[in-house]
Amino acid sequence: MAMTATAQNQMLSSYTVDPTTDEKTWSYKATYENGLLVKDYDTYYYSDGTEMECKTLYYYDSQGKLQKTENYDRVDGEWVISGMVGLIEPDAEGHEVWVTWTTGEDNPGQLVPYMKHVILSYCNNDAMDYDAYLPDGDGGWVFYGTTRGEKNSQGLLASQVITVYWSDGEHISTMTYEYDSHNKLTRETYVTDVFSAYDTTYENFYDADGNLEKRNVYDSGEWTSIQYYTWGERTAIQSVKDSAASAPWFDLNGRQLQGKPTKKGIYINKGKKTVVK
Repeated sequence: MAMTATAQNQMLSSYTVDPTTDEKTWSYKATYENGLLVKDYDTYYYSDGTEMECKTLYYYDSQGKLQKTENYDRVDGEWVISGMVGLIEPDAEGHEVWVTWTTGEDNPGQLVPYMKHVILSYCNNDAMDYDAYLPDGDGGWVFYGTTRGEKNSQGLLASQVITVYWSDGEHISTMTYEYDSHNKLTRETYVTDVFSAYDTTYENFYDADGNLEKRNVYDSGEWTSIQYYTWGERTAIQSVKDSAASAPWFDLNGRQLQGKPTKKGIYINKGKKTVVK
């Protein structure tokens, strides 16, 4: 659950292309106010020519902390609510409690509780350790399972172990995450005893500012999609970027350097290739 979005690194849009057909399969657009994500749109494109539109609205308190999200689907030209996630009163130990409501075929147009998460700790504004509960059918909750995470040396989420308690016993799944030098996700591995696991890897490409520009996605070694990203202006440091002397320098692999390089070679500065002699 992302709490905030900084004004310096706002992803405005993204879309996914099928590498075999070169057709767009998904697009995303975001709207920000005062540095906070307040609305986003998802459109899914299907091979038969049909489309599905969804949107999410984000609500914050006066301190900029996320309080609620609302999900909508576009049905016959009208936006119909399909789900909601809300922060409710802390539990007895003071932990944050988030509840997800959803609609289904049995309750069209009506939201019903789907799952409750008791958040124990966060990593990069996302829940890392939490307990999960399901509705018991009588207005209460029954314990469902736990998720526990570990951070790497950069403070990023490195792994999560998900333990679920079903009627036939305990089931354990493990998620592991690997990152590149830009701290962008490059590999996500899911191992489970419940159903088929997956291994997704990412090949990342960056613009001159180090923003993720393009990503090739591979599932179990098969190239499944290409993702393209558009970022907003980094308004907080725009005046600094106007000066070539203080603008960041990058090598040809997109790695940001500590100031202007002294070694001879070709580098990127202010979005252009520059020769240092």
